[in-house]
Amino acid sequence: MGCSAQKMLMLEPETQTDTQQPRKKGAAPPSIRVKNTPNQSTAQVSGAQFTKPELDKCKQVFEQIDKDGSGMLDLTELESAFSQMGNNMSRSQILSMMNLWDLTESDQLNFQQFLHMTYISQNSEESNQAKMLFLLADSDFSGCIDVKELEKIFAKLGVNMETGQVKSLISQVSKGKAELSYTQFEKMYKQMVE
Repeated sequence: MGCSAQKMLMLEPETQTDTQQPRKKGAAPPSIRVKNTPNQSTAQVSGAQFTKPELDKCKQVFEQIDKDGSGMLDLTELESAFSQMGNNMSRSQILSMMNLWDLTESDQLNFQQFLHMTYISQNSEESNQAKMLFLLADSDFSGCIDVKELEKIFAKLGVNMETGQVKSLISQVSKGKAELSYTQFEKMYKQMVE
């Protein structure tokens, strides 16, 4: 089933639509291995494995650090939050990630951005640009990227492509599917930068 099944699996219960059937915890199609631990889940799709951020822990840390109740964390608060999460990111690493998002004007993150940055920091190395771009675009933490998410990557790279062209490219690379796994994206990315 590929990445589409992965997206359904990764949805939090409150975000499922009425048409989606909930899965039993740990149940997955044969092409996806899910490992549940008390605090984290990982999913493996086409050879790439990414750890989802721990929603409850992220929410707890965010609310604890956001002492003024603004719903935003500044750089100093972000350093503290990531330290509490066990991810000691330096100020320059945080700014580097924010720069990828074009968020350096406000130097603050809301909860969803903090959750996404946690996902990126748990799963990437700063030196691996392909993985950083993929995880930055993978805003639903599915381990796959769709047309809109790939368009974000192309925009970051300064590549102008029409939506139809992006759909066609994804279909070609993924052999008819509507999404790319990280492995597929990585191959495509390497060809683009050569």
